[in-house]
Amino acid sequence: MNSETLTEPDFLVIHKSTVLPAGTAAPDFTLKSIDARRVINEILTGVHTERVREDFRCGARAGVNGTPTFFINGTRYDGEVEADRLIARLANSD
Repeated sequence: MNSETLTEPDFLVIHKSTVLPAGTAAPDFTLKSIDARRVINEILTGVHTERVREDFRCGARAGVNGTPTFFINGTRYDGEVEADRLIARLANSD
């Protein structure tokens, strides 16, 4: 992390992403203030290590073996990762 490129407080860009139908306005971006020192301290001290491990184990048990992995109605989707195909699959996932 280069201190010349960060300011206090630092900002994180959050992208509100969803699969959007044609003609829908683009998602907006929001700046969220973050406490960079807190984040660095939590990483270095391992505050979230056990939660990350449990999330990893849960994903492995569910069949996640890479990213991205999508589940539709509890079933892993192994098809093409293209917006049109995902939208079609979601539309037919009753």
